[in-house]
Amino acid sequence: MRELLLAGLVVLGVCGWIFVLRLLRALRVSKEESARLGDRTRKLEKRIEESTGQLERIAGTDELTGILNRRSLMQRGDAECSRAQRHEHPVSLLLLEVDDFQQTSAAFGKELGDRALKAIADNLVDSVREHDVLGRYGDDEFVLVLPHAGEERAIAAAERLRLRIGQMRLPSPSGEVLPITASLAVAVLHRRETFQEALRRAEAAVKESRTAGRDRVQKA
Repeated sequence: MRELLLAGLVVLGVCGWIFVLRLLRALRVSKEESARLGDRTRKLEKRIEESTGQLERIAGTDELTGILNRRSLMQRGDAECSRAQRHEHPVSLLLLEVDDFQQTSAAFGKELGDRALKAIADNLVDSVREHDVLGRYGDDEFVLVLPHAGEERAIAAAERLRLRIGQMRLPSPSGEVLPITASLAVAVLHRRETFQEALRRAEAAVKESRTAGRDRVQKA
């Protein structure tokens, strides 16, 4: 009887160890599966984040020129001007309007007009600083926001852009080479002024520039 009892205890002990070993193995497998699942989840979250960022960039980009579209320009401009007001540092706006764009498009076709806008946008991208804000404001209008730039610096930047665009030449389908010029307005943000209010001053100044003969920089 005693031997049977001892044998039973041995069997129970062995079975217990087998159970414990299987349980530990199951826990180890579960932990490995959890680690693999966590890794897959992190990779999926990264892909979703990258895709979301890409979609946001696409949604905020002008399809023709590849720079900010009007909606994103207004958001970024508001943010930059609000930051300037909070920290009391200067910020200037340049509004650029292509001279006689509507007449050129009417005479030579929309394709040539689009090529002109794309060429101007590329020129602007090559000319601006990394932290400047550049966007397409209207059909033939571009806006450049210059943080930490006062009036003198902004006017000098506008003159450089005017001269650079004035050196561009665009071949037409008929073989005629068309010059491109632009009228620009410079508006330095006033104290307690909003981005939209500064833009309205710039729009009025560009209108004055057109009246005065185009291809010039006008202070708002």
